[in-house]
Amino acid sequence: MKAAEIVIQTLGQDIEFNNHTGQWFIYSYKTPGVWCPVSDAGVMSLIHYIFKKLDLFTLVSTMSYFASIKQVIQCHHLVLRNSYPSNPRDTFVFSNCVLTCEGAKKHSHEPRVYTGFSYSYYSDAQCPIFLEFITEFCSHKPDRVLLIRAFLRCCLESATHVHKLIEFVGEQKTGKSTLQTVFIAVIGLQNSIVTTLKDINSNRFKASSLQHKKLIVISDTEPYTGSVSMLNMISGNDFIMEHRSHDREAYNIFIEGMVVLFGDHPVSLQNVITGFIKRRIQFPARNVVEKGHERVLIRAFPDGTFDVELAKELSGIFNWAMKLGHAEAMKIMTHPEHYAPSLSASICCSPSKANSIASWIEAELIPGEGMYVGGAHANSGQTHLAFPLYYAYCKRKNVKEVSLKVFSKTLISIIRSQYSKVFNHVEYVRKRVGTYIEGIAVNPIVFDPDYRKGGLIASEWKPQNMEQLLSTEEKKTEAELYRRKVS
Repeated sequence: MKAAEIVIQTLGQDIEFNNHTGQWFIYSYKTPGVWCPVSDAGVMSLIHYIFKKLDLFTLVSTMSYFASIKQVIQCHHLVLRNSYPSNPRDTFVFSNCVLTCEGAKKHSHEPRVYTGFSYSYYSDAQCPIFLEFITEFCSHKPDRVLLIRAFLRCCLESATHVHKLIEFVGEQKTGKSTLQTVFIAVIGLQNSIVTTLKDINSNRFKASSLQHKKLIVISDTEPYTGSVSMLNMISGNDFIMEHRSHDREAYNIFIEGMVVLFGDHPVSLQNVITGFIKRRIQFPARNVVEKGHERVLIRAFPDGTFDVELAKELSGIFNWAMKLGHAEAMKIMTHPEHYAPSLSASICCSPSKANSIASWIEAELIPGEGMYVGGAHANSGQTHLAFPLYYAYCKRKNVKEVSLKVFSKTLISIIRSQYSKVFNHVEYVRKRVGTYIEGIAVNPIVFDPDYRKGGLIASEWKPQNMEQLLSTEEKKTEAELYRRKVS
């Protein structure tokens, strides 16, 4: 069509249709130097604008004429692209330049970059106010500051292959909201998305909004105990199937964004997901600002701009994060328990806090000869059966228990993956009277009546009968022998 050729000549090389994702992109449409995504309606509006500007309405014969023009354009060899719209490594587009490993350059069509930053870049910019804030937020512990620095570097580079996410947990007035706004400002509002765990796991159209995002912020102020399967996929560097409204075709999209959670309460898992437990780094925010000493360091506006002191240091914060080497940032994020020792307690405890089975293992199991699973009994008096003990523990702690089926399937996998240093040999054994698990035993603390009522342990407690006496002595001996063996 002649009209389609005129539109293509007018747009030049500023428009792209990606056949791999079914998206339209226009160069410098919203951000200078960036190939910005545009909806079908936006492309139709652009075609209509060109027709009006060049006085081409005499060529319009039917109501579907503009849709036909759009279809012809998207198949043109200058417009159609079949490669996935991925960002080149070590290339960052700012409002005033393009930063590469060779230095700052002018904006250009190639290499094609699909995410950019709305602020200007200055090589000598610094961030003294931010460093003061982050030091106070981390309770003046340098290793925690280093972890946040490494995480920010991974966000800027979309280094999702580290398979890690950070969960900031703490009460109000600890600086979580300020840190969240700083993350979004540095990464860019157009490169970030803020959502909730409920929405991300229940809305099947949500995946399309995660594409080309460098930062995925999940903000939950209320306790969440639902499924985290979608979050597990997002943080696992996986492809995700995308559904679009009014489109029967499904697309596979690649998640390029690092995940960070902000909340007053940690995420509790309804079902045990070992992958999510391993990926999560729990970061306690405990430095509460005293009343009367609060101050606003950054403020966001609906148009994506930011104001106040920290908004002037965005380029400096970028420099601060990027001065940490790529390899060093990867090591810190991959092994946080080694590089952030002040967080080792929360990192190591987060698996047990995340699910009830791990918490029960830590509280009531020790290495031993073995014990039966116990079927679906819920009688807390069955102290020689695993599931009744676990069920009673959950009732005392007021936590949601899993089903017998889930318990039986995941108990050994959790012990092997998280507590292999304590339980060196755990196996399922099928017996005529039920399922038997070798290598575990009940902790003698379970026989303490005060403990079983949820109270403090009575140090003067003694076994009440011969069964308790023999069991207590045997378990104590087994535990002592095991401690000697390990030491």
